[in-house]
Amino acid sequence: MDTDGKPLATRIATGVGKILFSLRTKKLPEQMLLRSNQGSARKVLLLKVGAIGDILMTTPLVRKLSKAGYAVDYAVGVFSHPILVGNPHLRELIVFDDNLIYGKQKSIIENLKLIKKIRHNNYDLILVLDKSWMAGIYAWFCSVFKKTLRIGFDRQGEGFANNVSIPYLQNKHDSLSYLDLAIPLEAVYDEKNKENWKMDIFLKPEDRKFAKRFFQQLHLSKQTIGIVVGGGKNPGQSFNLKIWSKERYAELIGQLIQKYDVLLLGGPSDKEDAEFVMQAAQEQTAQTAMKRKTKHKLHKLVSAVGETSIHQSIALMERCKKIVCSDSGPMHMAATVNENIISIFGPTDPNVYAPLHKKSRYIWKEDCACYTIFGTHTTCTPGMIDKTQAEDVLKALR
Repeated sequence: MDTDGKPLATRIATGVGKILFSLRTKKLPEQMLLRSNQGSARKVLLLKVGAIGDILMTTPLVRKLSKAGYAVDYAVGVFSHPILVGNPHLRELIVFDDNLIYGKQKSIIENLKLIKKIRHNNYDLILVLDKSWMAGIYAWFCSVFKKTLRIGFDRQGEGFANNVSIPYLQNKHDSLSYLDLAIPLEAVYDEKNKENWKMDIFLKPEDRKFAKRFFQQLHLSKQTIGIVVGGGKNPGQSFNLKIWSKERYAELIGQLIQKYDVLLLGGPSDKEDAEFVMQAAQEQTAQTAMKRKTKHKLHKLVSAVGETSIHQSIALMERCKKIVCSDSGPMHMAATVNENIISIFGPTDPNVYAPLHKKSRYIWKEDCACYTIFGTHTTCTPGMIDKTQAEDVLKALR
């Protein structure tokens, strides 16, 4: 691995790939635009293996293509596919095992089945939403000897298998980078217009009824602060460096419940952290009361961690006054329904990932990101995100 974080295997693959794919038609971008304008390129597949937050950041692109008249299908890993269920801008979801393309346990037979299914659908276009050269190769297998054209990212040479490549520089928010893939189709956007970059989630009426009933039964106020503990866990990857510690959350909540109702949110893998946070926060407030020799009435501290579906959790986020979270999937989930997000960053760059709403705030104590454009983080320091103190978050909440 070099100083820029680019893995050696990627360097080798990029060099070899450029040579092997150097004979492709150079005038393909112009041909593609011509076909698109004539209305012939209308059946589109989006291909992505990714965490929930990554998938959500592609939904503005889904909406853009659908409104431009394209029939949009999405091939997505099973872990994140629920976030796309109910999206009216999608015609079909092709759901596959997350381990197929990048996983350690790759099944040749299952990969061939997926490739065969995609090829059978005879897409006019495949948009490769992953940045890795492996995704580009996979899309090539899904379209070789067909008229299907492939648009994807070029991350320092990794786009060699694409017919049309859009440079990925990680110099803007990822939602906007995904929208850039539609530019060759003349689907332009205004990044200042919220209607272009807002992420989509489609809740069912029963999800919102659940959240309303939850708040009513537990007597949670409209001023309730939602706290997302944990996060950063995805198939094949656990990135704890970007998650604020449970000790910091406990310290924050211990002060918050003196003024606000607090609702803990998270998935099944976060239950242990949530239990620690609840106990530690309650002990902290009890000790504070003893020192002050007061019996200050505390507000409610309630946990829904691990007790809800993804859509029910998002519906709860919608009813909270504000949400506090680390850079994780739930941060993006919250941003689909709530504009008041306080996000805590460490190794990653908030300019690339933080919610774009004007009311949202992020806290970042670093000068630059140690999480590289290639997803490597060997230079990151354990505990770096805990440079952010509870008081920093309290100030942002005021």
